[in-house]
Amino acid sequence: MYLSIIIPTYNRFAQLSLCLRSLASQLIVHSDIEVIIVDDHSDIQIAKDIKALCHQLNFSYISHSKNSGCAQARNTGTIRSKGKWIAFLDDDVQVNENWLNNILLITPQLPKNIIAIEGLVKGSGDGLWDREVQNLQGNSFLSCNYIIRRSALILAGGFDPNFSGPFCEDHELTVRLQKIGEIQFERFISVTHLPRKIQFLNHIRKAPWRMRTLLISEFYFYSKHPNDYYRFRNYSTFKETYKSIFFRHTLNCLRRRGFWRLIRKPHQALILIFTSAIEQICSWIFLPEYLKLINSNKNLPSSKRKLK
Repeated sequence: MYLSIIIPTYNRFAQLSLCLRSLASQLIVHSDIEVIIVDDHSDIQIAKDIKALCHQLNFSYISHSKNSGCAQARNTGTIRSKGKWIAFLDDDVQVNENWLNNILLITPQLPKNIIAIEGLVKGSGDGLWDREVQNLQGNSFLSCNYIIRRSALILAGGFDPNFSGPFCEDHELTVRLQKIGEIQFERFISVTHLPRKIQFLNHIRKAPWRMRTLLISEFYFYSKHPNDYYRFRNYSTFKETYKSIFFRHTLNCLRRRGFWRLIRKPHQALILIFTSAIEQICSWIFLPEYLKLINSNKNLPSSKRKLK
């Protein structure tokens, strides 16, 4: 097997369906490729729909017995995969024209020191969240379009499953991969990030979880790689990152979108103001806990095993 394509998913049937159908249209003439969907314990009906779609498209379907996070889901797919190269996609992207052909054209020509490819990621839609996840120039290392030599991924230990949410796990893996070899940016291996549908009450309800998971992930990333952290963030320490979130999170969220985009999307702007304010307040509430961690200079406890 030359290429394994691994896609973790959780409760996103509509987006995943678009992703898989865009992929299936490029697989028609290729046989040495497998597609593995890892369902991270979606709701029962959604899981049934995903499984049926995978059966229809002749893709492999794996289901977790409990929600374990996207890092663990990618490791599960890696363990079951057979490809010499492993391509990671997210369930809310569509592969662009010739995505697969370009992988099959470029990877055989790469020197052995090139162990991974970060592909171009382009946002779509005009919502306030729709351009937040992009990789247009390289050095973003996003796991939604990441192609890695299997041997290098195994040697690096895979994704660290202690990252339970979608924060920092791709950058942390990148640090370990770059100790093994080089990562090349390829704009012709491109995907489009689908527009995000934001529900007001649900987004507000999840704000404390988002902030707590983000801070835990940032601290864990920094504690593992304090000498490399600055290469992926605007700040050189977790303490500086926390300080920025503590004082300027809401302002930064608004500033990134720009005044005229906020004016054009008043409903989304209202959601953004509410949720970012709640997230910033949560960072104040969590401060005593993180001051202890920062002052003790200890890693968060490692509770899960890496890929072997």
